[in-house]
Amino acid sequence: MILSSIYNFNKTSAKALLARVHLYMENWAEANALATEVIGSGYSLVSNANYVASWTQATTTESIFSIVNTATDTGWLLCENLFTLS
Repeated sequence: MILSSIYNFNKTSAKALLARVHLYMENWAEANALATEVIGSGYSLVSNANYVASWTQATTTESIFSIVNTATDTGWLLCENLFTLS
């Protein structure tokens, strides 16, 4: 399956998600190992000087996983329908 370029999910994103799962399962050592690997794979915090400007960017150096929303997205309608009881 080919994903659109607006979806940015890769092996490191999967490891970050798995680290979160291990954290919730209280597997501390595995959560720490995976999180440390993710942190060391090239992600960094946006500088204070660029913090506000980063809000207008699709991705930043902090982006481990992101979905870019556009003006024509109607995902909120789908969510609204999912939670409406009939």
